Amino acid sequence: MSMKQTDVIIVGAGPAGSWLGLRLAEAGIDSVLFDREKFPRDKACGGGLSQKVIEFLPFSMGEVVERQMTGAWIGYRNKYVLVSDFGPAGGMVMRDTFDDFLARKYLEAGGRFFDGASVDTIDETKDGCQIEAAGETWSGNILVGADGASSHVRRACGFGVHRKLLAALAAEVKPSEKVMQALNNRACFDLSAVSGGYGWIFPKRDHLSIGVFTHHRGLDLRSHLQAFCNTHPLLRKAEVFRSRGGVLPVGGDPRPVQKGRVLLVGDAAATVEPFLGEGVYHALLSADIAADVIIKHLKHGKSLGTYADRISDMIDDNIARASRFASVFYGNLPWTFPLLVKNRIIARAFARDIIGKSDFKGCLRHCLIRLPLIPFAYRRETSRADELA
Repeated sequence: MSMKQTDVIIVGAGPAGSWLGLRLAEAGIDSVLFDREKFPRDKACGGGLSQKVIEFLPFSMGEVVERQMTGAWIGYRNKYVLVSDFGPAGGMVMRDTFDDFLARKYLEAGGRFFDGASVDTIDETKDGCQIEAAGETWSGNILVGADGASSHVRRACGFGVHRKLLAALAAEVKPSEKVMQALNNRACFDLSAVSGGYGWIFPKRDHLSIGVFTHHRGLDLRSHLQAFCNTHPLLRKAEVFRSRGGVLPVGGDPRPVQKGRVLLVGDAAATVEPFLGEGVYHALLSADIAADVIIKHLKHGKSLGTYADRISDMIDDNIARASRFASVFYGNLPWTFPLLVKNRIIARAFARDIIGKSDFKGCLRHCLIRLPLIPFAYRRETSRADELA
């Protein structure tokens, strides 16, 4: 069996793996990308991309964004508030088409992509790494694990297990045309659907993506999702035609994301934002950081060790703040819902920062600045859930 050579071997063709490969290709660095699934492949995800993701990527995603979002209904105990006065809210995609779109962008930049190709063995060598995949042996200077929460690279290279895992269960449903028209370009979040999290309803082109997300791992999410479907007016007559669950690895605490010539990105590196459970933005950001570090290492001899420091500064600090905020918010909804959702000024600042360009540090700072205005901002009308339909 002949040995094939490359600069960087990337395992996992989700957003992090494809974006990393694209960045490397644009810098003239050779890489090869593997994924065990045949693309396009299904993915357990609600498919809501924040505006940060839309603005992060340097190309139009018009062919994969099914709806441009303009706001959201947020509810608790059958009372809903419309939050929609903070600018663009992001876009709705199907993850199979979105991930395939990014993989094709990598190919167009000159990368090599092997889907349906499991990585069978991983060996670290003195000068890099060696893998066997799809019946071939590849040798590379650097190995990157972008292969998700159950990362084979993470386990094979001794990074240990994820310390904190959140849980989510997603499904696709076919509602009535009346429901699609009622939601239009707005998402719906129900804070009563499950403890320690929320239920979501995301409108796509011709159906809804729904699901439940929670910080409490021991819950029977299928029962909560069924109850959500049975009780929510927008879902009562909807037909569920697909469901799948997953775990969401959260960082924030010190943990290895780089060892020798092996780096982890995205879910493999535990970069999920724990307040909303959103993982795509940090996945792309971690891949972007990895690309910068790898390019400087291969072209200028800089240390790969700077990767962990930059992940800590640019991602983990935000995750830690989001974890603390989530604990307070979901654990005290009787008063956090009126304060942060029903209040026009706080809700607008919060939504703009978290969905837009800022982070939890900026969000909390902006909310604190606006605290003196709280008594003058309770002008939002609430609606019962059955009035949304």
